[in-house]
Amino acid sequence: MEQSVLDEVSQLQSEHNVVGVLVSDNRGLCIFSSGGVKSDVSGHITFIANHISKLDTNEPYPTIVLKSDNKSCLIKGCENSCVSVLYENKQ
Repeated sequence: MEQSVLDEVSQLQSEHNVVGVLVSDNRGLCIFSSGGVKSDVSGHITFIANHISKLDTNEPYPTIVLKSDNKSCLIKGCENSCVSVLYENKQ
């Protein structure tokens, strides 16, 4: 993985309430996984990002937020990859 991507992932991991980070390629293969994010969900995350991007042709890489009572998942697709960050919700 490129050093710039590693630096960004490292910065994300150090943020408050971050449980884990996942980076996958545009085919859903896991490039990097840490913390509470399992690598086997990379295909699902990429699938969500790819399909949501079809809703608005003016925004090819939207930011997606999935929330539950305890956690939030932020998904951002890019040209060649997809980044997902899992957060612990503040109580």
